[in-house]
Amino acid sequence: MALFPLYLQTIAYWQDEDSGHWEEIRKISASSIGVVVAGLTSLKVMLIQQPNLSKNINYKAQHITIDFLEKLINKGSKELTKILPFECIKSGEKRRECDGALLFL
Repeated sequence: MALFPLYLQTIAYWQDEDSGHWEEIRKISASSIGVVVAGLTSLKVMLIQQPNLSKNINYKAQHITIDFLEKLINKGSKELTKILPFECIKSGEKRRECDGALLFL
């Protein structure tokens, strides 16, 4: 469980270019950032509701805390405020003003 937020931190998910299942162009997408923010928020809520659980979410010397999750969530939320209501604000062929994936945000 600890590897998910640690991985997301390592790849800097809030600035990581990816492509959807059907896309070939890698870009920073609001829909990709949004799903990560939602997942991290769910994990944070779970840790708040079940304090004993947080004692067991560790990987090596790294302990996943509510504060750690809040920092990761804030990085994604900050980027979302820059991008939304668009899917991608980059110029050229990466720019996408709308996408069905935004409906889930």
